[in-house]
Amino acid sequence: MFRVFMRNLVVSFGVAIPLLVAADAAESPADSKSFVDASNQFAFDLYSKLPRKDDDNILFSPFSVWSALAMLNEGAKGATAKEISTTLHLPTEAGSWKQSLSECSARLQREDAKARVCVANALWIQKGYPLNPGFDAVIRKSFGGQVESVDFGKADAAAKIVNAWASKQTDGKIPQVISAADIDVLTRLILANAIYFKGLWVSKFDPKATHDADFRITKERKVTVPFMRKTTAVYYAEDNQAQCVEIPYEGGELAMGIFLPRKDNLMEFEKSLDAKKLAAWRKRMDSHTVSLLMPRCHMETDYEMIPCLKDLGMPLAFTSPPLSPHADFSGISKAEELMVARVIHKAVMDVDEGGTEAAAVTVILMEAGGAPPKDYKPPPIPEFRADHPFLFWIVESKSGCILFMGRVQNPSSAEKK
Repeated sequence: MFRVFMRNLVVSFGVAIPLLVAADAAESPADSKSFVDASNQFAFDLYSKLPRKDDDNILFSPFSVWSALAMLNEGAKGATAKEISTTLHLPTEAGSWKQSLSECSARLQREDAKARVCVANALWIQKGYPLNPGFDAVIRKSFGGQVESVDFGKADAAAKIVNAWASKQTDGKIPQVISAADIDVLTRLILANAIYFKGLWVSKFDPKATHDADFRITKERKVTVPFMRKTTAVYYAEDNQAQCVEIPYEGGELAMGIFLPRKDNLMEFEKSLDAKKLAAWRKRMDSHTVSLLMPRCHMETDYEMIPCLKDLGMPLAFTSPPLSPHADFSGISKAEELMVARVIHKAVMDVDEGGTEAAAVTVILMEAGGAPPKDYKPPPIPEFRADHPFLFWIVESKSGCILFMGRVQNPSSAEKK
């Protein structure tokens, strides 16, 4: 077999959004549990590894990265497959998570849904390249992906094809994800996942109530940014360390959730969180009238994921021969020994008085019903004042699958220029 350094380019597109989920939907249905548990644990694992500085906002779609790597894993063998599967927390029974992933994607893209969601996968192969017939078949069948042949020798044209696809799937939010410089003579294939979301709040913020106020980046630093304000019924929970709120989008199937530490200690607080603790918080939530104050913002991020993924325990995928051990993607092709050269992830999110738009998304809504007794005295309305760094996420309400996740550390750097 001819041995040469082969590069695969795995591209994951995401647009982020804060998230909300219904409390009574926190229990994942049995048919979705395997995929959701794996994807959500991966979300927190990856979040902990993303590069950050004191002023850095974070925005990414764990759903998108997980899906792209799950496609890559279909062509991995031996120790390479074991590392990727462990990193993704893949259940041992492949059929269960593939079915639940397919069902979750179908729910997100229902034609009658009020929020607009698009999830798409794609595979581009070098023209004439001898691909194993089973690999492109599983991309089409299990992931609903489009499969096309391109000439990577014409790098400009190939990059335009990939970027046009990314722009179309994200409604123009991500017009470019790679450049011609990312493609060279060794490029053999590109895998991609895209997710797009646009949703309107069930209870919209009044633009007239938006006003500038201070956001505390740290105890010593403040910035002035536009804050949206409203008092409305949302899912809410609190303890002596933090407040948690979930704000529903129209249709009640997607929502934005926010963790707000009581103190200015988000980076310390987030170290204690994982998928199980988030699920526990969601179970505690109930409908509550809350006075909301949160910053309007625009966020864009661009990550090279290889260092993070190596830290998570899958270095072999990026190791080329003659080093041993090295990547084994013989499930993709036996003509050459392939390796992964780049894993790129881009995300965009806009949050304003009307709702949220992002390239990757999810939502939910609930309110109290029934008439209170005559001697009923309403409890004091809690104030959820997000005027210091907070963690956010976006989920699919029925299963609890996290689509987007991040933190707002400095909303002034997130505002549109």
